[in-house]
Amino acid sequence: MIFKIKIRRLKLKEESIALLFVGPPACGKGTNAKRLAQELEGAYFSTGDAFRERRKNDPEFERKAGHILDSGGLLSDTFVVQTFQHWLQQNRHFRYVILDGVIRTVPQAEMIILLLRDYRYQTISTLLFNLPDEVCVQRMLNRQKENQGRADDREGVIKMRLKNYEAHLVDLKNHLYYRTNLVPINANRAIEEVYSEVRAVLPMVSVV
Repeated sequence: MIFKIKIRRLKLKEESIALLFVGPPACGKGTNAKRLAQELEGAYFSTGDAFRERRKNDPEFERKAGHILDSGGLLSDTFVVQTFQHWLQQNRHFRYVILDGVIRTVPQAEMIILLLRDYRYQTISTLLFNLPDEVCVQRMLNRQKENQGRADDREGVIKMRLKNYEAHLVDLKNHLYYRTNLVPINANRAIEEVYSEVRAVLPMVSVV
């Protein structure tokens, strides 16, 4: 697959840092990524949020992609990368950019890391959230019962989302290990305990 992406090179005065939050559904990466973005005064991006917002406002996107998202499927690597590139062009002045669940396949990782490097994000680190499948499923089912769930929190869709995540996990983890500073996070704990670990590992990924 060939991606055609135009790069605009920039000069940044101080080291710019990108943090990639990766993990299965309901592992808490979104909660922690948003909180850290606020604390660091960085820019936060989630493809899930971006796609849900676009579905509300773009009938053509809803027609083409709605059924894929509702079934727990993945949109094409090209579309994901182009969506991220558009966002990065608008937020390139931030010292910190925090990506929530954006990277799900090796081709996405390759192109997104390339974009970040070309936009002068010299340090790229991955926080890999680990959570057992059964805990992921239970968290999403509980979220649905509490009326806080999304349309893709149905049990069949949940299992499909986990299947898609795990199908790419080994190769993706290996790629991110060699291309970024990868740090595992134990997500099978209370929210505050997980965030404390996120904060504790920041010096390891060049965030001080």
